[in-house]
Amino acid sequence: MRCKLLPDPIAFADALALERELLDSVKDASAGRCVALVWRTPKAIIVPRGLPSRDYYDKASAAAQALGFTLHERDTGGDLTPQSEGVVNLSLAYRLDGKQAAIADAYVALTDPVLAFLKQAYGINARTASIPGAFCDGAYNVAIGDKKLAGTAQKWKLLGGEGDHRRVSVLGHIAIMASNELAPALDALNAFYTASGSERRVIPERHITLTDVLGPARAEASWVARDLAASLSR
Repeated sequence: MRCKLLPDPIAFADALALERELLDSVKDASAGRCVALVWRTPKAIIVPRGLPSRDYYDKASAAAQALGFTLHERDTGGDLTPQSEGVVNLSLAYRLDGKQAAIADAYVALTDPVLAFLKQAYGINARTASIPGAFCDGAYNVAIGDKKLAGTAQKWKLLGGEGDHRRVSVLGHIAIMASNELAPALDALNAFYTASGSERRVIPERHITLTDVLGPARAEASWVARDLAASLSR
């Protein structure tokens, strides 16, 4: 796998542009070929595509901004997701053809390398699972026990064909909470939900960071990003 590490945090808009380039880069590749980018971005809340068009968005985003969080729209769906320089992001682009062009297969291609990395680098036995009460919950969270460590998302681009002859390029994204401060971010998410009139709330106890598991000396995000990029490149 070809993996590029960005050692310094970049603006989210720049990361989004790089993800789009990554997705385009595999459209003519052979099935199974992967390219990856490991990156970090300053403190923000990332909202799913289309959310800024909702009538409550301005009021809700102001509530989050009042707590020090800017908001940015991403290309994928899902729910609100916190970012910071303490979060390690992996963007992985790859081709899937025929019967392999399935949501479950796409998530396995994204999460398996990360699960292997956590085990080999830190001895952590993580798994994929839904964690009710976690932010942007889904079946393919990376979890330690009953707590969310990382969130996942994907975007597909149809390249041609149908059924067993379908060809797609996939952008998978995973955000690993390494050395970020959880409490302020989750407070901002809940402030957004409250201001929007939603009953949705995230539960702090359903989340975990690598710092919680390894201690700050081993979980500093820039080092985790470096080690993840090296693992994927081997």
